[in-house]
Amino acid sequence: MRNRVREERLRLGLGQGELAERAGVTRQLVGAIEVGRHAPSVDAALRISSALGFSVESLFRPGDEHADVSVGTDGLPGAAVVVGRVGGRRVYAPVRHLLSTSESWAMADGFVGDAGIETFGDADESGFVVGGCDPLLGLAAEVLALRRGPRVVPVHLSTGAGVAALSRGVVHGVVVHGPEGHLPQPPVGVRRWRFASWRVGIASPLRREVSSVEQMAEHRVRTAQREDGAGTQRALERALAGVGATGLPGPRVDSHLDAARHVVAGLPAGITMEAAACAFELGFLPLETHHSELWIPIQHMGHRGATALVAILNDAALVHRARRLPGYEVNRMGTEVLAS
Repeated sequence: MRNRVREERLRLGLGQGELAERAGVTRQLVGAIEVGRHAPSVDAALRISSALGFSVESLFRPGDEHADVSVGTDGLPGAAVVVGRVGGRRVYAPVRHLLSTSESWAMADGFVGDAGIETFGDADESGFVVGGCDPLLGLAAEVLALRRGPRVVPVHLSTGAGVAALSRGVVHGVVVHGPEGHLPQPPVGVRRWRFASWRVGIASPLRREVSSVEQMAEHRVRTAQREDGAGTQRALERALAGVGATGLPGPRVDSHLDAARHVVAGLPAGITMEAAACAFELGFLPLETHHSELWIPIQHMGHRGATALVAILNDAALVHRARRLPGYEVNRMGTEVLAS
């Protein structure tokens, strides 16, 4: 039996002790289950699954080391997907998050069929699969494609989900973000490069712009929010904690752009990044400045895509394009972050 306990714990940004406390079990038991040294009792499995928000069947299930693996959200039958091979396994992700605008459709490699993933005849599975939610990742992949360089496959993942995917070994790299000095710890040995700096905050309609977190907390403003473990969601939680509040009503959405779209559709507020708010001509209340980094596990540094992606970060054309993104600061883009 394999399980997704470590993956989902990391996605939520929980330590082993925190999960154990939520589930009412010991930290040692959580650790033993994660590494496969111990099969949990029915009671322990139920407690841990409930603490992580999953059914027992979805969290603990038989594994097939040769099966295709979903990165992030499983695709529904018929869904278009992009594919790549990481560590000898084929991984896939739905392309719906790769739509840049309502007028632009992403190039898919295949789709979810009745018998699994079915690829088109010209699909390229040799791409370098990188998870993240920084728009600069997609921009870098596009510039490399224009130069006819190695293919980079950007997959939309929040910071928490990206760390979990790195732990699972289903991506070649991730882009994560957070306040200076508060990025998560890599679950594996990685090399790190600076990407960009930008602000996260609250998007709202200009005609009734949100003026403060205190106002949002007092009036229980419905807010488009991200999954637990997402960098922007944590920023919102820290801001609310600072005014003595613990949560807001509102739907959970998939991305920075989705949050902004919900505001355009009528929601009073959404937690997002400045570039997304500007793209939809919304008001923006900044909460934190976040720094994004590219992490590549050491074992994947020999991939052609790794070399090309790191090199393009210092390309003058990409830097020029990145500076046109609203609120972006890219002066240190491409600088390797050395281990302390």
